[in-house]
Amino acid sequence: MKACEQAKGLSIYQHGLDVANRYRDLHTILHMYAVKGCYNWDIPEQTFLQLRELVKLALHPKDTRTYHVFHDCGKPRCLLIDELGRRHFPDHAKHSAEIFQQLFPDDKRSRDLILKDMLCHTLRGDEAESFSKDPDAPTLIITAWAELHANAEALFGGFDTDSFKIKKKQLSKITAKIYKAQHQSTVS
Repeated sequence: MKACEQAKGLSIYQHGLDVANRYRDLHTILHMYAVKGCYNWDIPEQTFLQLRELVKLALHPKDTRTYHVFHDCGKPRCLLIDELGRRHFPDHAKHSAEIFQQLFPDDKRSRDLILKDMLCHTLRGDEAESFSKDPDAPTLIITAWAELHANAEALFGGFDTDSFKIKKKQLSKITAKIYKAQHQSTVS
């Protein structure tokens, strides 16, 4: 993980640490109603309010750190570099879960979160509806926001890029679906 780059000058291990630290920061801001954290965040106001409710159902950062640090541990196994020199990691969540299972056979919780790690980034339509009812959805959506912000500089070129804005819009829609599904289940 330390020898394989996620992006130029950023190892997979460093990325995992960054996600863990950003999750902790965002969790604290949301849970403690803090005004500012250690990092800059670009989250729409309505989405932020929904995340404030979802954080109550999400795992505490001490319970997600191993998952966050190792969530991409399978990327070296599936690394492909295209003709333009771009890095691709097809099916890396599955590879990461398999490797994690070998390293930590007793930590099924982290393995399951690793296996579902990409869902918030890839769900479409009906898939998002059923996923939004998953008890892990609040933890995974807050993780997705931490991952998006961790990748903003290294992969997207900052918060003002089209890539970042497109992914932010997608995560906002999924956050709203998770909020709606989780809110309905707690009210019922």
